[in-house]
Amino acid sequence: MLRTIWNQTVSKFLDAKQQRLIVHDIDIRRWAMVANKSVGCERFRASRTWVAAFKEANGIVSRKITRFVTRSSIDNETELMASAETFVVDARRFLWSFGTSHVKNSDQSGFNRELHTGRTLDFKGVKNVQAQVQQISATTHSYTIMPIVSASGVLEPFMLVVIQEPSGDFGPRVKQGLFQAPNLVVRASKSGKMEKRHLVDFYREVFFPTAGGRTALLVDSWPAFTDATLLEEANLYDKEVEFAIIPAGTTGLIQPFDVYGFRPWKCFFRHIQDQVVLHDLPVVLHQRNSIIKLQSLALNQFCAPRFVPMWRYGWKKAGYLDEAADHEKLGEFLTPVQFCFTGQESIAADECFECEGEPLLHFITCSWCKRCLCFEHFFVDFHYHSEATDFEQ
Repeated sequence: MLRTIWNQTVSKFLDAKQQRLIVHDIDIRRWAMVANKSVGCERFRASRTWVAAFKEANGIVSRKITRFVTRSSIDNETELMASAETFVVDARRFLWSFGTSHVKNSDQSGFNRELHTGRTLDFKGVKNVQAQVQQISATTHSYTIMPIVSASGVLEPFMLVVIQEPSGDFGPRVKQGLFQAPNLVVRASKSGKMEKRHLVDFYREVFFPTAGGRTALLVDSWPAFTDATLLEEANLYDKEVEFAIIPAGTTGLIQPFDVYGFRPWKCFFRHIQDQVVLHDLPVVLHQRNSIIKLQSLALNQFCAPRFVPMWRYGWKKAGYLDEAADHEKLGEFLTPVQFCFTGQESIAADECFECEGEPLLHFITCSWCKRCLCFEHFFVDFHYHSEATDFEQ
């Protein structure tokens, strides 16, 4: 009898989870009591103890909901998965005729002006866990970055950044005071999101300068990418570009930057900005020049050869790389946070390499030269590597 109740309750729970339904302990108790009506076990009450044992035996725990979906989106999930798989199969045949170095992915990602982790250490039992930031509104107002990565694992050295401005553009005085990052093309919009007009600048100043004579560009289904006039206006180099447009709704499954790329990028920013607040370092995170300077330094750090396997992993996880056919094993790799902040070398180093006299607290290990730097020598003095020969294995 009890086995029948147990099995029917498990079946109900599985059905609910397949439909992405919200389930609580009371629902498990009700399913169990309904199941008991068919077997008639008089002493069974679906007690809290029974529910706890049921959850533990089936590996069921309370989890934070990370995304809400509608019934229609669930119904379309199978169709989207099939569309994604078909696209990847077809794209692999098309893309690899270019060679991995000439197959590139570009995507937009929004960053809050202040980006912090959602967890912190605190004492057990504390109910109201608060965390200090520099400005509350900066944790919701965002800007956009648009980098490029090749299937060979090379992150391109230039990137577009679109910053939110009330007027939709930088005024003359603001332009004059902007930090001039050597690897960023900085533009503005009212929303902080990329607009169609910015795509010409992206093509002209970010994409084409590093593109080969013939390149395949993997992008999402934003209609601006299919506007040939924008490409013609920007193509001053007479280069050939073939677009592979990812089907709408599938970018989270098969776009390399979405699958694995922006996640370590944002983890890097969360770590830095947490440390800035923790140690009360001399920078206002949400100001334009701080955003530009930090994104410039981050892109430069991420371009170090040691992160090539990480960028290739995004292509592999999305399904485009076949190691057997590609003859290159990705192997294990360290993310930027692991190498620059939490790796053994970084933890062991407590003094800045560049400081004279009494050294300041170690802040970051450079992914190029492996030097341990304080915040002043990394951020304030703008520790930037422009030559590939700067790399130390």
